[in-house]
Amino acid sequence: MDISFTVVLLSLLFFVSNITSSKEGGGGQWIPLTRCEIESKDMVALANYTVSEHNKEKKKDLVFEKLYSGYKQVASGLNKYNLSETATDYDHCTTPIGSCEGTHGNYTAVVWVHALKNFTQLVSFKKIK
Repeated sequence: MDISFTVVLLSLLFFVSNITSSKEGGGGQWIPLTRCEIESKDMVALANYTVSEHNKEKKKDLVFEKLYSGYKQVASGLNKYNLSETATDYDHCTTPIGSCEGTHGNYTAVVWVHALKNFTQLVSFKKIK
């Protein structure tokens, strides 16, 4: 077997095993986000992204309000975030958003980010009861 083929094969197996362990919650310890991280433009944009993606996937009409806490997990360049955020639900409105009272709620979102590969994926988005 060619040595370069072996190296590629081993690299691929290592990558797949790391992704699998990340899906199962492994691959590192959950670390609380600092107040500075929570208030950063990048993290607020990521939280806003989770609401937008949820709206696209579920045909909902949520409007992002605020990111109030979160955790991060880093494994092999893949960052996983568990974000707690507030959004307003306008699904029940029959008039334009500005003239309708929405329902405020707290939500938790899990999102993967791989900055080097320009990859972001919403894994889950749920209302906190």
